[in-house]
Amino acid sequence: MHLHEFLDPDFLLSIYISLIVYKSLIPREFPRETNREITRYLDMSKDIELRLKWPPTINSYYQPIGRQRGIKRISDAGKAFRNAVIEDVHEQLGAGIWFNDRISLTTVLYPPDKRIRDLDNYMKALLDALTHAKLWEDDSLIDQHHIYRGVIIPKGLVHLHIADAGPLLGKDQIFCVK
Repeated sequence: MHLHEFLDPDFLLSIYISLIVYKSLIPREFPRETNREITRYLDMSKDIELRLKWPPTINSYYQPIGRQRGIKRISDAGKAFRNAVIEDVHEQLGAGIWFNDRISLTTVLYPPDKRIRDLDNYMKALLDALTHAKLWEDDSLIDQHHIYRGVIIPKGLVHLHIADAGPLLGKDQIFCVK
């Protein structure tokens, strides 16, 4: 008789699943900055949902320094938004989290009023704030990003859905080439 004949199949399955989950928590490569204290990596087998405050537009996120053209710094409104996002991410997901895999990001922007808005103008402040909240090393990990406009909500709201990006598209899957 073999050892596997004495073990319960459900027990073997639970061991196998535990090994898969454990393997997914081990980083494939370590972050560039080794001085950051990282307590855990997020398991991408589960999708992540976040709700954040309404971001500033790119036009108000930066402000020029002095009279020199081209030199800018993050405005006070941008810094306040960044701090609010850091607080919200740590409250909703916990501190010391880190994505180390390619991700798919779905963003729904619920505007605070009826003004005409260019949705992509809000993404720079949002993605930079999520990077500073240590949700990921860099927003270059985003392989897929879908942006939607939601209904009007007083004070505005951003709903993020983060999932595993899956495989990259191959050459035979290019949409515009026959």
